Amino acid sequence: LKVTTKARLMSNIHNVEELRAEIQRLKVLSKVQENHLRNDVKQIRENLRPANIASNMFTHVTGVKLDKSDLLKNGLALGVTLFIRRFLMKAESNVEQKVNEFVDKFSDKIKNVVSSYTKKES
Repeated sequence: LKVTTKARLMSNIHNVEELRAEIQRLKVLSKVQENHLRNDVKQIRENLRPANIASNMFTHVTGVKLDKSDLLKNGLALGVTLFIRRFLMKAESNVEQKVNEFVDKFSDKIKNVVSSYTKKES
């Protein structure tokens, strides 16, 4: 915005009407500048939110611009994937343990049958 000096303003005002017009112009200018400041403060406040700082840092480091909706979707998908993997790993471990127990018992029974059959032949 253009700023005029006090000396220049005083030389341009010659009567009450010009003074009133200048006062009105300055009021409008003041409101415009106030709105610009408010918008700047809002933008600074938005940029300083922790989520935005992290997103901006990620974008700066990787060069990949993250959209908030994409970040939420990807984060949710990652969380669900990790949960399912953990659940499946635990379930897999339990199934593996049961299968091993079954195979061990079955193996012992076969050994017992073979051993009893070989004793009967002897």
